[in-house]
Amino acid sequence: MFDLAQIFAALAFPKEQVVTIVALILLDLLLGVASAIKRNAFVLSRIAGFYRTNVVPGLLGWAALAIAGQWISPGLLGTDALGPITANGGWGLVAAALLGSIGENAAEIWPGLALLGKPNPPANPKA
Repeated sequence: MFDLAQIFAALAFPKEQVVTIVALILLDLLLGVASAIKRNAFVLSRIAGFYRTNVVPGLLGWAALAIAGQWISPGLLGTDALGPITANGGWGLVAAALLGSIGENAAEIWPGLALLGKPNPPANPKA
């Protein structure tokens, strides 16, 4: 039905994608810590929560999409085209989520900056 070697080959992500995701994770972590320190809300145990809620689900989702595309594509569609599409799509989703989080953290550190995250509310909305 399916070949384990083929499934594990789907997990051989391109080096550039892995390096990009690792860099985005580190940048998100550093900006998140800096934001928490600026707000006097830094708690060391929340770093583990960051990995549990942001990093691990994204990486597992990326791997699941790559495996699913590699497994489903040849058997059901008769082509191998779906494997790279799902793997790259999963990478794009993980990268977009991390970029959004980076934007939110950067906007908290530098209030005038709202490029990728939520826009900051006006300083005095009643004025």
